[in-house]
Amino acid sequence: MAITKYQSGANFERRVLRYLIGDNTSPTHGYLHTLISAAFSHTPTTPPNLYGLRAAGSRGDFDLIIIGSADNLQWVCGIQCKTKRPSYASMASDLRRIRDQHKINGVYAYREKQKVTFYPELDNVISKLIQ
Repeated sequence: MAITKYQSGANFERRVLRYLIGDNTSPTHGYLHTLISAAFSHTPTTPPNLYGLRAAGSRGDFDLIIIGSADNLQWVCGIQCKTKRPSYASMASDLRRIRDQHKINGVYAYREKQKVTFYPELDNVISKLIQ
């Protein structure tokens, strides 16, 4: 049975969410935990708490919302998932509009050579959120 575009997109969203915050068996081993810990100039006194929400079937600005906290800092990051990379100009334009409209830092996640790629680079976004 063929997979529809919706199913392919939903599978990619779930893959990105697992990659970023881990899964139920190892919630402290997601990529974001590593980035957040590295972004602090000191070892955080409390480990990062991360929560991910997937907006199933969304047609809005974000497919995923990541809510995080560590060392009395809280942040929100929106993620738009695409199975094919949009142009850099359209991604930059959308992210500016979203930041101005919602006051939330956004990131694009797209599939490139079977790997998850982020624009802008996720470590740069996390560093700005934590400062």
